[in-house]
This record gives sequence, structure tokens and C-alpha cells, in this order.
Amino acid sequence: MTPDDLRADECPLLTRHPSGADLIRSFNEVAAQLRATRADPEVGPLVRTPEFAKAVTTPLEKVRGEVARPRYTVGFIGLSQAGKSTTVNNLLGDEVCKSGAGGATSSQPARMWRAAGRSLDIAYVSESGYEARRQKLCEEILVLNPGTDADLLKTLADDANFAKAADKPRLKKDREYLKLFLESAAKCRAAYLTAEGRTDAGLPYEDRVRYTTHAAGSAADHTLLIKEARLHLDLPTVPEDLEICDLPGLGSERSVDDIVTFDYLPQLNGALLFVNATMNLKDISLIGAIKRFRRVFEGEIAGRAWLVFTKMDGLSANHFPAAGENFFTVARSLLAEVGVPLGQVCFVGNELSAELFHRPPGARAAHAAERLRQTADKPVPESCPPELRAAWEALLADGGIGRLRRLVTDDVAVSLAAEIRATAERDLERVRKELVKRVAAEKAKMAGGLQLYEKVKTCRAAVGSLRQVLTKEPGAFGMLQTAAELRARLTLLLDTEDNRNLLAGIAQEQLADEFRGDAQLLEKAFQAEVMGRVLEPAYEQVGQRLDSLPRVPLGTAGTCRDAWQAMREEDGVLTAEAWSGLPRFESAEVAHWLGDATARGAGGQRVDSNLDGAIYFELMCQKIHAAVQATMHALRGRLRARLDQLADDLKQLTTAQ
Repeated sequence: MTPDDLRADECPLLTRHPSGADLIRSFNEVAAQLRATRADPEVGPLVRTPEFAKAVTTPLEKVRGEVARPRYTVGFIGLSQAGKSTTVNNLLGDEVCKSGAGGATSSQPARMWRAAGRSLDIAYVSESGYEARRQKLCEEILVLNPGTDADLLKTLADDANFAKAADKPRLKKDREYLKLFLESAAKCRAAYLTAEGRTDAGLPYEDRVRYTTHAAGSAADHTLLIKEARLHLDLPTVPEDLEICDLPGLGSERSVDDIVTFDYLPQLNGALLFVNATMNLKDISLIGAIKRFRRVFEGEIAGRAWLVFTKMDGLSANHFPAAGENFFTVARSLLAEVGVPLGQVCFVGNELSAELFHRPPGARAAHAAERLRQTADKPVPESCPPELRAAWEALLADGGIGRLRRLVTDDVAVSLAAEIRATAERDLERVRKELVKRVAAEKAKMAGGLQLYEKVKTCRAAVGSLRQVLTKEPGAFGMLQTAAELRARLTLLLDTEDNRNLLAGIAQEQLADEFRGDAQLLEKAFQAEVMGRVLEPAYEQVGQRLDSLPRVPLGTAGTCRDAWQAMREEDGVLTAEAWSGLPRFESAEVAHWLGDATARGAGGQRVDSNLDGAIYFELMCQKIHAAVQATMHALRGRLRARLDQLADDLKQLTTAQ
């Protein structure tokens, strides 16, 4: 299949990006080039081969799918009792989600988008989806070999099977839920569990609560087999290109809510995690949940993942002293530990928002300041850091709902549009190059005859030999010496007289801050060293082995060395993509561990952890050693992959299509 041209009206997200038209034009140029190739009698048969489809046609269709996607998806996730549903309703201007009364409310994901009228679709898990959820529920209660559903029900009924897991806080509720889940499958399997997953469309919108919320004392029925609800909303507050995904809360009394939510996170283009500002922000379960949330958006958090502190109107004046610990110092520490920038924060007060809505405009500013325990002449707390001032001022304006709405309807969309554009431009260039290369190889193959075959055979043998060297000899091309030199140079950054004197007298509570600084230093030095002293020499030594090979028409390259040089340049420029797997020195988990002056003993009591500067230095040396080892392994893997690519390009010059 050869793709048709794209139209601007097929690409709603790209209209948010000023250069969207350029990308559409680039796509259409590649599509036209592909159509011309198909019409060329000399190379037209090439287009219809499975190999060509895999390398050119399918990737181009994938680009089209991303560029023409109709909506972007933003997830709403609430920690326990965070008031997420109330906030979502305020955001939408309608009671779409049921608000809870102190407990978890949402039980299944609810996707929502704008439509001409209101209706409800319910999608159920497939057979494989049922098995995957069943397995994860078993793992939560430490049942690793559950057997059949009948076997598992017997296991659940015997308390003795859970003696080792008795201290798991959710064990009782998890066992109860898993039993209901299994009974639901037994009762409803024939009607609701299918290979593809059943969907009931066009259900009454008013029935949404029955399908998407926790019901006290619920019995086994088909609602426990739901994958997601899909709500069609006729609300002007929802942009046509936005899809909202309301997800079950984290940290509730049942593990299934966490399981379902974290399964969905990778599907989201952006997400907001709602945190109750009045809770203990130092709670370890809160920190763990935010870290897990943060990791999903690793490398692309800007404009995409936000923390929303709700119930800000529930804080007292004691939360805002000008000196010492206050809400802002604790929030700053939390954000630093979990790796979320201060600018990725929104403050919300739902009660304040409702109160301001019913007051005349002239009276809102004074009321907001008073409600937030401030004065009319100084409505922003003195302790509020500059990075959070905009969030506080939005809270004063309308309870923070306007800022939240802009994040959802604008910021995530603009960020995603830019990402789609960058990715599509890169992928289009790859498709274009692949198309040119394969057409050139086809023409060269038809013209080259036996002489070309002999040259290609010589080149393929040499490339295969190089790959074997990289596979069987870890120290090939001086890699062992390079690794030793890299470890030594990185260690010298920390192993100085001044630093040793500092660590000799450092207090343990200062180790976390020391680690953050050292990690940033090592991170920058490590990347510079890898690109300049590791990557370049390795590629050059492989390239030198290709110098003597005969000339063959590899696309626009005339020799294997030319083709290798092009790959080398690509890997030098596309560092984020080609080397995204490089080890990281920064770690919120290590920083938290270093900053915790105590640890749990065997009996659960608090004991000193005895961390000191010497142990810390040894830890950093171990991290350096592990990072260098992992990097050399990644480099060998990358070189092998590039040699495989070169071998495949050579094969195209001799293989019959």
C-alpha cells in the first residue's frame, strides 16, 4: 500500500505548532517519491516485496498515524483522598465524575472526549488481559504459582497460605477482591471474556457511576471485568483534540487500583498527579508513588507531568511561617527528591473556587487572601519561592482551576505537538534515505552482474568478521584500556585532597546534598568523556578495518568506509536516541537513602545506619565502575548493530527481490 498525501485538516495537533505545514509538506514529498518508485517499471516490483514494505512503506504509514492522530490523552491520577474527582468536575464545569467521601471512588479508567451528545461505551478485558491482571493480583499477595482459577480459589480460602504475607497492609482487601474477580470470570466468562475484548456501545450516560465507581459490598459480576469506560461528552470545555483519562487513585485500600493505573500510564501523553496538600508530604508511600509516576515520563517531563496540590484552602496559618520549616520548604524538598521541577506544580482549592465564583469580582481578591490565611495587601506568603509564585497567584485568582485548565488544554498539547513534529521529521528522513538506498541498490544490482557479486561477498565477509571480534573479544579495539582510562579520569574528579578532607568530617545528613552535586558533576563529565574519548575512537578503529574493501554502490556511499562514516555521524548527533540507555549517576532513591539517618533492624526497630564519608566515597567509586562497564557493553552492542545494518545493506546488492 502506498500512502496518499496528508491534508492539514487530518492533523489537528500539528495546527498547534507553527511549523506544522512544513511537516505535512515533507510527508507528502516522501509519499510522492514512493508513488513514483512504484510507477517506475525498472524498480516498481521492489516496492511490492515484504522487505521493502517493512523498511519503507510500514514506517511511513506509522508516521502518518502519529501525525494524523485525532486526540492527545491526559491522565488524572489522585493519591488517596486528594479530591481528584471534585477537581475534574470543576475543570469540566459539570458533574461527570462521582466525588468520594473520604475513600477511593474511581474503580476503572474512564476515558472522556467531546462528542455531539452524551453516551457511554464499556470495554471489557480480553482473555489475555484477564490473565495478566490475575497474575499481577496474585503477585501482590505473594502467590507466585496460582494454577487454575479453581486452584487459586482454594489457595485464597486457606489463611495458612498467607502467613508469610501477614504484614502486608492490603492483604485482606486484596484477597477479597481477587476472590470476587475470579468468581466474576467464572460467572460471566462466556458472555464477557473474548479473545479481542467485548465492547458494549451506546449505553445510557446516566449509568456511568455503576460501571466506574467502587460499590460497598459489591458482589461478583461483569463490572469487575471492565477494562475501561468511554464517555462521550457534549461539553464545550473539552477541546475536540483532547481525551481525558480519569484513573483509579493510588494508595487506596486495594492493590488493583494501583495496578490498573500504572498499566495505563505509558499510554498517556501527559498526566496530573493530585496530592492532598494537608497530608504529610514526607510520607514514604507518597514519595514512592510520585517517583514511580515520575519515571514514566523520564526525559520528557517538561510540560507533560504535573503535581497538583489540592485542598490548599485547608492549610492553616501555621503552614506559612516566614522562617523555618513551612509548606513550601517541605514541598520543595519533596519535589527535589522525586525529580519534579518547581515549575511543574499547580495549586488548587475547590472550596475556594466555588466561593469565588459566587462572589462579585471586586470582592474576590480580598476573600481569596483571607481564605488562604494571608492579608489583602500581602496575598502571597513571604515564604513562597519565586518558582511557585505563579501557581499561588493562580490559586488566588480562581482557586487554581484556570491554570489547571490551561495545563490540560494547552501546555500538554503544545509539548506533544512539538514532540510529534521532531519524531516525525527524524523518521521521515530515515524513510527517505532508506527509499533512496534501496532503489539505488536495486538499480546497481541489475547493472553490476558477477563482478559486483564478488565485491559484495568480500565486503560481507569482512563485516561479519569484525562483528565476530566485537562479540567474542570484549577488549577488542582497545576497549579494556579505554574503560580503565575512563574510570580513572572520573574517579579523579572526586579523589582530590580537598574532597577527601570534606568527606572525612561530613555529617550523614549532608551526604544526600553532596551526592546530588557529585552526581551532576559526574553526569556531565561522563557524557563528554563517552562522546569524545570512547565513541569516536571506537568508530574510527572499526572504520580503519573497512578502508581496504572494494568499492560497492551503497546508496550514495561509494565504499563501506563511507557508509560507516555516515553511521558514525548519525550516532554522534542523535545522542539522546542512540545513547538513551547510558547509565545515570543521579538517583532520587540513592539520595533518599543517604539522607535517612536510620534504618530498620531485623526486629523492626530503628537503628543507626552508620553511613560516613568513607562509605560514601566507596559507593561513588562503585557507581563509576558500574557505569563504565555498562557503557562499554552498550557501545559494543551499538557497534554490532551498526555492522548488522551495513551487512544488510550489502545483502540488498545481491539478493533477488
